Amino acid sequence: MTAMQRTFRNRVRPWWWWRRLADRLRRIGLAVVAAPVTTAQINVAYAGFTAAATQGFKPYAFSASGFPAGVVIDADTGEVSGTPTESGSFSVVITVTDADGRTATLPFTLEVSA
Repeated sequence: MTAMQRTFRNRVRPWWWWRRLADRLRRIGLAVVAAPVTTAQINVAYAGFTAAATQGFKPYAFSASGFPAGVVIDADTGEVSGTPTESGSFSVVITVTDADGRTATLPFTLEVSA
């Protein structure tokens, strides 16, 4: 085998090799993308936002911890909405889980004034 044949053989890959590479890269890059609204007022509808997932494998499941009472996240769409019924500073963490069970988080602080 000549040097040129070896070089050519090393560069040509079957279609399934590229598919596996793409799958591996997708798994590495799971992330939560959002521009959270970080201020709210008690008993006034929260402006809200929608969290999205990038990369990973669909379907995605969204969850959150630390929201004040009255504010929730839709597990399927990532839409955050509601009316806060308590004031204070809340450390919120939004988590997305993909079909492979991989997770990514987005932490932020929500300030609710009276």
